[in-house]
Amino acid sequence: MAEYRLHYKTGKVGYSKAHAEYILRENKYSKKEDLVYKESGNMDCIIDGTSAVEFWQGADEYERINAITYREFELNIPNELSYEQGVKLIQDFVKTEIGNSHPYSFAIHESHNKDGEKNLHCHLMFSERELDGINREL
Repeated sequence: MAEYRLHYKTGKVGYSKAHAEYILRENKYSKKEDLVYKESGNMDCIIDGTSAVEFWQGADEYERINAITYREFELNIPNELSYEQGVKLIQDFVKTEIGNSHPYSFAIHESHNKDGEKNLHCHLMFSERELDGINREL
């Protein structure tokens, strides 16, 4: 029987870039080998030709000091699903819950418990800032 878990977190100013690097396995985290898939979206109005990590760095630098720069869902993906089915499940979740109005990044990781069972899970971080269609620089 499939089990699921949803955990919700918020991120304060100063933590967005590091957290994005961690979940997307970029920069100093690139040697971790548990990344299955990563995707970012709804950032083209804000950053043109730059990486998602740079968007999250901009949130750290330009958001007010007491702001929440990102919100995060940690979602377990049932072990019965293949990688492709897990990716599709998360993409459908993002399309339904985040839509086209909020920047997001997500990554699917596979870890294993002490018995060797896989733990396929997703980290989905998104901005509360709603896109307004105006192109901006960082």
